[in-house]
Order: sequence, then structure tokens, then C-alpha cells
Amino acid sequence: SGATVDIQGGTGITTALTGSSPYTMDISIDSSYPSGSGTVSEVAFWSSSSALSSDDDLYWDNSNKRLGIGTNSPAQQVHIQDNSNGGLILLERKDSSTSGTMGEIVFGSRDYDDSLASIKAVMAGSTTSGKLVFSTEATGAALTTALTLNADQSALFAGNVDVNGTEITVGTNGSIFAENNIRFKSSGAAYIDHNTTGQSFIFRTSTSSSLDTTALTLTSA
Repeated sequence: SGATVDIQGGTGITTALTGSSPYTMDISIDSSYPSGSGTVSEVAFWSSSSALSSDDDLYWDNSNKRLGIGTNSPAQQVHIQDNSNGGLILLERKDSSTSGTMGEIVFGSRDYDDSLASIKAVMAGSTTSGKLVFSTEATGAALTTALTLNADQSALFAGNVDVNGTEITVGTNGSIFAENNIRFKSSGAAYIDHNTTGQSFIFRTSTSSSLDTTALTLTSA
């Protein structure tokens, strides 16, 4: 009598036989082992050092294999919902560098190629500047930068730019009539300048000694 038996190692559940035949069995549970409760399909998490819990805003739809954050009815594989400001994903790194990748989203095909396109955020030389790099992959080639949106909001296209619309607007705040120009750059430069003062178009070219040589001016009648 009085024997103590651990009925399942490491569970903290023990039994003790006391008295004489017929024996009485006492069962005890170590209070340091996990406790708590949850709800079906809610993801369990530690609410304290020894207790498990769950929350309706962290939800796993096992039938459709979908995870909901902020919602208990996820519509996609990962569904993030915020009722005030919209869902947010934060990608960042923690070091003292002012260059290199801060985060990247990669798109691919599991059966063929895991990296067919990507969007990458890169620090642009200071602690307060960043740029976006869009990359694509041509048939038989490697992932290559297609478009860079720089920290100063300028855009650099690596290939041709095809416009399917009827108008290209160059100017600040969407204004067609602004002091601005379209530049064509290679080793030198050439550009079309729109001057609002006289409502004229000025075609300029560059030489080895000047970057502002007027080749042709069209003025309003």
C-alpha cells in the first residue's frame, strides 16, 4: 500500500494505492504542467508559462487549409484582416547597414521554378530611404531586374515600355502644362522640353561640350 506510480512518463499524472484490499486509488496532477482550454479550429498559444489558450482572431480552417489572422473565416490560404486600417504585412531586418534587402516576395511554380518573379525592398544608402525592385524571368534565363522605383520616386525600366492608352502625361501633380521634359539618354542625352512661358516645344540635343543645345523649337501660333 502507499505505492506511487507514474502512469505516463513526463505527464505529471500519478496514482497512489492506499489502504488495504480493496484498495483506493488517488490520482494527482502536477500543477506545473500545462492547463487551459481552447476552441476547435483556433490556433493554440501559451497565455502564460504553464497555460494554453486560443483566440478567435487566430484561426485555422483545416478543411480548406487556410489561416486567418484577425478573421475566423479566411477566404485565402493566408487572410489578414484589420477592421480599422486594413491588413498589414511588415517585412524588415535588424542591423546597422544602409544598403541591402529589407524584404522580398518571390513568386514561382513548385513544379518548374520557385523563382519566376519577385518584388524586393532595398535600402537606398541611408537610414531613411528605400526603393523597390521588380524582377522577372525570361524563358531559359535567370531572375533579372525589370523595374526599379527609386527613393526619389524616379523609375528605371530595364526593357521597352509599351503604352496601350491614348496619352502620356509628363508633369507635376498630373499637370499636362508644366515646365518639364522627356529625355532620351544613351552615352549623351536628347530631350523634348515643354516651356509653358511661351507654350513651345523645344527639341534639344547634347554635344561633348554642352548638354543643352537647341535643335528645333515649335511655338504656338
